[in-house]
Amino acid sequence: MHGRIAHAHNATVRVDGQGDPAAIGGAITVALCGHWEHDGPCPIAPHHTSWHHDPNAGAIVHVRVLYAVTDEERDDALQRLREGLGLGTLTGPDGRTTRWHLLDDSPSKVAEHEAEHAARLAAT
Repeated sequence: MHGRIAHAHNATVRVDGQGDPAAIGGAITVALCGHWEHDGPCPIAPHHTSWHHDPNAGAIVHVRVLYAVTDEERDDALQRLREGLGLGTLTGPDGRTTRWHLLDDSPSKVAEHEAEHAARLAAT
């Protein structure tokens, strides 16, 4: 098995009502790790999810995922990540349910300003 390599993935989603965009990151973690609370590093793909909401874009949220996997793990991790994005609903620990609709997603390159963070994920 070779070492982990960092990758990035972008998605655009529409969050319903007063939903919490952080729930999308929770769904990705559930898809990759089995639950958003787990011991130790993520078992399949150490990752970090961030999101940005442009107030001028209504309910549209841009999601960015950095994750690190070996070449052998990449297809499985990407499939799981996309399953999390496509899940469309998550009830968080506070009992609040957030619903969203995946509009698009695609792999991306790790940006220069993310290189240090990506290296830390790959070293996990």
